[in-house]
Amino acid sequence: MASIKEILTTDEIRELTAKSDWRGALAIVRTWAFIGTGFALLAAFPNPLTFLVVVLILGGQQLACAILAHEASHFTLFKTRWLNDHVADWLVARPIWTDVFLSLIHIS
Repeated sequence: MASIKEILTTDEIRELTAKSDWRGALAIVRTWAFIGTGFALLAAFPNPLTFLVVVLILGGQQLACAILAHEASHFTLFKTRWLNDHVADWLVARPIWTDVFLSLIHIS
């Protein structure tokens, strides 16, 4: 199995792992856009097939929220600490009944 350094250059790794407020915000906006689209689809086409599709969409976005909350708990979702602590807490952690600060206690 090849190591990551055999596949990517040091500059590519640095670029992929760099913290960015804009990338973090885009990830949250994209997640909520999918959630909103799911509810809009169900409102526009209320039938069992649409319901099943929306359940799959929303399940995927719950996982996306959990992943983003996890990244925020490690201070890697945003470059700015306040955004990791508060924006991520309210927009991705609390909607799935969790809390970024609980994770902070476990990793501190």
